[in-house]
Amino acid sequence: MSQRLISLDFFRGLTIAAMIVVNDPGSWTYIFDPLRHAQWNGATPTDLVFPFFLFIVGVSIVLSLSKIKKSNISTYSKILKRTLILFGIGVFLAVFPGFDFSNVRIAGVLQRIALVYFFCSFIYLNSNKFQQIWIGIFCLTIYWCFMKHVPFGNSMAGVLEPGDNFAAWIDRFITPGRLYQETWDPEGFFSTIPSIATGISGMFCGHLILNKSKYLKAKIIEMFLIGSICLSLGMVWDFSFPINKQIWTSSYVLFSSGLAMIFLASCM
Repeated sequence: MSQRLISLDFFRGLTIAAMIVVNDPGSWTYIFDPLRHAQWNGATPTDLVFPFFLFIVGVSIVLSLSKIKKSNISTYSKILKRTLILFGIGVFLAVFPGFDFSNVRIAGVLQRIALVYFFCSFIYLNSNKFQQIWIGIFCLTIYWCFMKHVPFGNSMAGVLEPGDNFAAWIDRFITPGRLYQETWDPEGFFSTIPSIATGISGMFCGHLILNKSKYLKAKIIEMFLIGSICLSLGMVWDFSFPINKQIWTSSYVLFSSGLAMIFLASCM
């Protein structure tokens, strides 16, 4: 595309504005309830900010990399460079200003964005639209299988409590440095698996936007339709696999991605 997609820039700007309001509510003593994260299961408007960012990353990947006629070493080098810079900034902010490297938190928000960007870019360059959809479904399904049906430590399968779930158990083994909540991290590396599916949902919309065989009205209608279906599936799945940002459940991915599609369609 020779021009920027104004609707996506508008969506991105509103998401950044929401992030600023959430991070700076004015007083941490008195906070408007919608500006708080859900304590555990469920979702508030605040819980939509992060997945909206990852969704936008997915859309942007398609719009930018679609200009590349043939992927090569240079393309992958640029992707790796951007990933390392973003990941590094996240780690730097974790140690700044004290620079206590003995207590550094390796996982984090920017780090997750970096990983989603890296994996989604790699997936985009090495698969077609339908394969990407199946990869997203696989990420959600395999995560659900591990979280609901694989026992861990001294706990039974299916336990989804703070610090006592399969993702937290894995993160305690594979995550260097400290975890955000001592025994678990909301941006842990294992829960990055379903967050990749969030990025892929944005890639799906990117493909739809670039589809020259459809008129704008048809694209918007399809985006509303698919978004509504994802939103509904997420709410149904919530009955057995609760919508939960802290462990980025598969139902949460469908719920938030569906809303992101509807919101982008509205912006368009």
